[in-house]
Amino acid sequence: MVRDLANNKLKVSQIYNADKRHAYVSGLRASERPSAAKALHTDEPLVGGRAASTAAGGQSSTGSRPPRARATLIPSTCSCDVKLARLRNIYGELRRLQLEKYPNAISVLLRVFLELSVDEIIEKAALMGDQQRRGSKLRDKMTKVADHLVTKGLLTDLQAKAAKRGANDQHLIGGNVTTLHEYVHNKELAASPTDLRTAWDNVQPFFEAIWPRKGA
Repeated sequence: MVRDLANNKLKVSQIYNADKRHAYVSGLRASERPSAAKALHTDEPLVGGRAASTAAGGQSSTGSRPPRARATLIPSTCSCDVKLARLRNIYGELRRLQLEKYPNAISVLLRVFLELSVDEIIEKAALMGDQQRRGSKLRDKMTKVADHLVTKGLLTDLQAKAAKRGANDQHLIGGNVTTLHEYVHNKELAASPTDLRTAWDNVQPFFEAIWPRKGA
């Protein structure tokens, strides 16, 4: 629920009362629903993002360190059902490869995955002719696809805005389409794991709208 609210997939008005909350939970996949088997036997206060533990002498010690950045480009929470075989393989590699070890390979694969995913929607929805598609820049194709997904109700206006900002080299410094181009063509620019995470985080809803999972 928190994830859906944060990603603008859910409005507070949709869970105002018990009936609406029950309807929302009923629409979740079984793996996403609360499980009584996992309930704690006693209350454990949360402090600093972790359960507090009692140290010797009755003092309460808490973990205050910030969470580690994820090791891979795509988080486990991402829900995409990639239909095309080659793109499904690329998606799988982007979920497995370690960012700190393979930033160059990941940057190029992300660039390929982005453009081929966008081209798939353009072709399927006939948003451009072949000649126009081949002559258009990726940022223009992303903008057209984002607008299309909004009209289909697969993407919110705010999510589309984030994708469009990623397509604009004036925004998301280090995490925009221009930077992805440079990772491929500029021998002086080193791929940054942090910037790659930022790029993915801002377009994940865009990818999830292109490759929706049934029942999601």
